[in-house]
Amino acid sequence: MTTTVDHDAQQVIVEEYTSIFRDYPAGVAVVTADPGDGPVALVASSLSSLSAAPPYLAFSISDATTAAPAVGRARTVVLHIFGADRIDLVRHLARSGSDRFSDTERWTRLPTGEPLFLGARGWLRGEVERRVRAGTATLNVVRVLETGRRAGDSAHRPLVYHDRTWHELGAHSHVDA
Repeated sequence: MTTTVDHDAQQVIVEEYTSIFRDYPAGVAVVTADPGDGPVALVASSLSSLSAAPPYLAFSISDATTAAPAVGRARTVVLHIFGADRIDLVRHLARSGSDRFSDTERWTRLPTGEPLFLGARGWLRGEVERRVRAGTATLNVVRVLETGRRAGDSAHRPLVYHDRTWHELGAHSHVDA
């Protein structure tokens, strides 16, 4: 039996797929790792909570991301959640080709060695337990080992990504049902 693939129809599906997901707002996380040959960082909008007890999360990385090979070799990662007050740092980390670790005032290392950006609303350090290939990306399943939270931040404005732009959530964005 011969299977024929309609590449024009496949292209329409890809275009519609990306259009639909551009209309889907997502939270923003910064992923850091150091597989032993230097720290890497990337901005991800694919962070998901999988389980609270025990704590597991997942995120995906596109093969096109320059940090993908290093994150793929790392045993542990740190996921940072930043608010809109740190958009300058998040933009810098999202910029292709930027030296993410040149400003040593913005980051440090955890006692376990992973790079940690300062000023995150919260962070989660975990061990990557499973990597699943899916098309041109890898889904990373992480068991959370340690967390940290910035104290005294009652005016937190979450940062989200929607239609290729950064947005902040606040009282102005509340919709009452």
